[in-house]
Amino acid sequence: MSVNQVSTGKIGEGVPSAATYEDIIKNLFQNETIKNDNGYDLKIVFARAKLSKKQKSKLSYPDGFTPINKYLLYQGNVYQNKKLVRTNIQLVSFISKNDGFIYAYYFDVLNQNPFNLSKLRKSHRKIKLANSAVFNVASYLEVYHNINGLTTILSLSNTEPYASLQYSVGRKYYYSSLKINGIVDTHIPITKLTGLSKNLK
Repeated sequence: MSVNQVSTGKIGEGVPSAATYEDIIKNLFQNETIKNDNGYDLKIVFARAKLSKKQKSKLSYPDGFTPINKYLLYQGNVYQNKKLVRTNIQLVSFISKNDGFIYAYYFDVLNQNPFNLSKLRKSHRKIKLANSAVFNVASYLEVYHNINGLTTILSLSNTEPYASLQYSVGRKYYYSSLKINGIVDTHIPITKLTGLSKNLK
């Protein structure tokens, strides 16, 4: 299914409009830097990913959803006093369910050597994952809306049940988490956006 086929479903009355794929990428998948007061810094880079047919066949989705063959690589590097201490790699797979909206489903990527963040940002080509890469469902789903011209994420997680609302304004990214006991202060500083990777432009 192509991106142009996603919006064939009918959106119910009173439901916010669906965001376009182009606006989703431009507004929500810029690279990020988060600086914490405790000496830990997080740098996140997104880049378009290329999967083999075999790798695509290993991805499982919730019932009713269909992949639209658009994938992003997410790599987050955690630094303490400028020294790399941890790397997290995920795959973002965009999917649809014939309701007019674009969704994303996340997978943890194992058995994959970390990429150089600078090379990820500057590559004009899609990033190939190792043949040995293993994909584990992260049980995290996002749906994208256009609310009065603002592209937003509504996310749901099953591993630790919560929902979040996310959006960007200017060069800053905002994140609010909602659990059963209400809005939760996640103590995440406002994220600084550092622009799109070359292969996302």
